[in-house]
Amino acid sequence: MTVHRRVYLNVTALRRSSTGELIPYSLEWEGRIYKISKVLDSRNGKSFKQKVNAQRFNCICEGTKLQLFFEDGGFRNQRFYIEVEDNCICE
Repeated sequence: MTVHRRVYLNVTALRRSSTGELIPYSLEWEGRIYKISKVLDSRNGKSFKQKVNAQRFNCICEGTKLQLFFEDGGFRNQRFYIEVEDNCICE
């Protein structure tokens, strides 16, 4: 069985004032900034691997599809993360 863990990322996101919609623009991974070229889908629900309530963004970043999650834990506890296999050396 593959075990996944969350890796928290620095993400630049915009919030549309008219709708309140959150739109991720870029993410930082291992000291490099990657532009998110397109958000394909955004929906509230649980992450697939860890079953945590989060807003899930299906994105295209540098030509690769990825799932980016937004965890809203209230004031000063709002974070973006991705899910990676536990044996991955990512941090």
